[in-house]
Amino acid sequence: MGMADDMRNLAQEIANSFQARVTRVEALRQETAAMLKRFQQEMKNMRQDLGRFLSNAEASRKGEFRALHRGIRARQEERKGEFRALHRGIRARQEERNRGVAGMLNGFRRERHTMASHWQNMAATMGKRRASATR
Repeated sequence: MGMADDMRNLAQEIANSFQARVTRVEALRQETAAMLKRFQQEMKNMRQDLGRFLSNAEASRKGEFRALHRGIRARQEERKGEFRALHRGIRARQEERNRGVAGMLNGFRRERHTMASHWQNMAATMGKRRASATR
């Protein structure tokens, strides 16, 4: 029995070994498939979580932007009111200066007319004196 039995035993070991490898490979395949399925589910959950996070962050940023924009608008309106008040003050001071300058010019005009009148009277008086002195 010697060599034939050894060959049979060897063949049986090879067959058993092959079956063990097939069983092990099948177990690894199933384990890999399960791991891949878990990974895909985790990726799906992560995408959903990320989508919710980004959506919430976007809504939050939009709200903050709207609040900031309202604040800017309100400040602009305040500044418009301040500008209008400042403009009215400047305009009032300018009108007051204009009235003052117009008053000064009228005063100068009256003085010039008065001086011209005095000059004419003096010229007439001097003319009469010269005429009487030369006769």
